[in-house]
Amino acid sequence: SLEWGAPEVDTRILMNTHIDVVPAPPKCFMAEEKNGQLLGRGAADTKAMVAVLLSLPKVDVDQAAKKGIRFILVTDEEIGGDITRLQL
Repeated sequence: SLEWGAPEVDTRILMNTHIDVVPAPPKCFMAEEKNGQLLGRGAADTKAMVAVLLSLPKVDVDQAAKKGIRFILVTDEEIGGDITRLQL
């Protein structure tokens, strides 16, 4: 996992998302537009949130940490979520 922001003991809010993907046949990853919607594996996933969290300026992370906000990216959400369970 990758963790930053408030120390564990001071955490009041945990912003958590995952970066793992469960294996699937390649055809599952081919996006398709249907009726104005994007359909396909990962079309409604949290990978955009990963980009947002990683791009937060240090000043924003420091302010969030002062308010008890901790950020964490996990790699096991799709296979059980043990890292998140430990954080909670």
